[in-house]
Amino acid sequence: MTPAEDDGPEPWGDDLFAAEYVLGVLDADEREIASRRIDADATFARLVDAWVARLSPMAAAYPETEPPIRVKEALDRRLFVAEPRSGLWSSLAFWRGLAAASVAALAITIAVPYLNPPVEPPRLVASLTADGSDVRYLAVYDAAI
Repeated sequence: MTPAEDDGPEPWGDDLFAAEYVLGVLDADEREIASRRIDADATFARLVDAWVARLSPMAAAYPETEPPIRVKEALDRRLFVAEPRSGLWSSLAFWRGLAAASVAALAITIAVPYLNPPVEPPRLVASLTADGSDVRYLAVYDAAI
């Protein structure tokens, strides 16, 4: 059978769906769909009744009992496991915040020298000349060097 031939409805689909409904293994949405189909579709309702008739002898052999609380809680923990909490390193909010803080720090680091240019220390200049002499001395002190 090719995949194109396999796309059609399954011949046992309604029968299987009715059996799953009777066994109680459908999720809430599928169970709601099945109960609406029972009300609207007489053929599907007969399939459900047939499965109830087939499976009721098995149910009659065992009385209905309530499980002990610890067993029910253990089953609930095992079947309905809470989603594991993710750590800080896999938190999207953490990484977005870190990226925003990094961009802000980089922008401040780049902008501060342009907004407040560093003050250059003054250059000290001294000139010495003697009266009547062609010799002159010039002394320059640059504190930035």
